[in-house]
Amino acid sequence: MGMRADLLDLAFGSSCLGCATPGPLLCGPCAAGLPDRPRPARPTPCPEGLAQVWVAGEYAGVIRELVVAHKERRAFALAVPLGRLLAVACAAHLRQGEPPREPLLLVPVPSRWSVVGGRGHDPLLRLTRVAAARLRSAGVPAQVTRLLR
Repeated sequence: MGMRADLLDLAFGSSCLGCATPGPLLCGPCAAGLPDRPRPARPTPCPEGLAQVWVAGEYAGVIRELVVAHKERRAFALAVPLGRLLAVACAAHLRQGEPPREPLLLVPVPSRWSVVGGRGHDPLLRLTRVAAARLRSAGVPAQVTRLLR
């Protein structure tokens, strides 16, 4: 996850959130085991007219641990694997539908300012930016824009 993350892990100690092996917050084998095949999903109840929703994985197990650590414990390096999961789900959506208007806009759902202030960062904005960069590197013109309040 980068030399900076490795140095922080060395200085403060950590273990993998997936397997508890001492070292980075997400070891190589656990990172390789993250889902790479998104699937369609529907919320219950499903609002009428909702576009097809794609998920990269269930909010359980190691994915839940990554999200919670990123949001609540400021584990910023986890934005990379989480952003990759978001990019995988976005790419699946693009393959199933009409070509999007360019650029593809990723709109993070904002947290209340008091929550962002309390956390000291905006986790969804951070991982959405990672996802957009990953999509751009794959040739998809994507950008993050804050359209919601």
